Amino acid sequence: METVGVVLAAGKGKRMGNPALPKVLVPLAGKPLLGYVLDSLQSLSLDRIIVVVGFGREQVIAYVNEYYRGIEIAVQTQQRGTAHAVLQVAPLLDEWNGTLLIANGDVPMVRSQTVREFLDHHHRSDAALSVLSTIVPDPQGYGRILRASDGTFEAIVEDADLLPQQRSITEINTGTYAATSKVLLDALTSVTASNAQGEYYLTDAVSVLRERGHRVDAWMHPEWQQFCGVNTPDQLRQLEHYYFLSKQIPVQSE
Repeated sequence: METVGVVLAAGKGKRMGNPALPKVLVPLAGKPLLGYVLDSLQSLSLDRIIVVVGFGREQVIAYVNEYYRGIEIAVQTQQRGTAHAVLQVAPLLDEWNGTLLIANGDVPMVRSQTVREFLDHHHRSDAALSVLSTIVPDPQGYGRILRASDGTFEAIVEDADLLPQQRSITEINTGTYAATSKVLLDALTSVTASNAQGEYYLTDAVSVLRERGHRVDAWMHPEWQQFCGVNTPDQLRQLEHYYFLSKQIPVQSE
């Protein structure tokens, strides 16, 4: 099945200590976070890859154009949330209706093999939307996966919108999705910004699709370290430690 990769790369990275640098260009072991994501997706031989840029887009576009051929750009002129970001690719897709593979540009350690297995599961499940999840020791800051008592995937709730009794949930949304293009893009036009952040969440597509009678699925991967994102300098240092361990490179002492 034809698959188009969409990389969300519009964020500011306000807590990283360099307000002029887009978060996806923050270096990990000397290479921008975005580069790891694009390398992984290119190894999958997808039909197309589209990067959604926003804050500091000139810098991000320059990096993509210099190091990656054939990658397309969609522009999110206002950062209004992840649902709004994905909708920016619609004009580039026109009437195409294959599989959209959506990834975050600031989650650099997801292995291509993991993504391939996730896509295979998505296609076997016949779901309109699949979410890649994992269980983490500390879920603070992540959207949580809500399941019914029988294990059925019901919804994703962002950290800022959690009820007190939901904060102990440790299964999180990794930010990687696979979906039928037309069905997802149509659902995203019905997403509202009635949440604590006042943004249009891609995660709300789960509820919209379920209400419309579509199947949704959450596939859990056991190795949570692959899905660590970067929001602070401390998280970047932790990720670099994991990177060197995964490459079996001795960690430099400071």
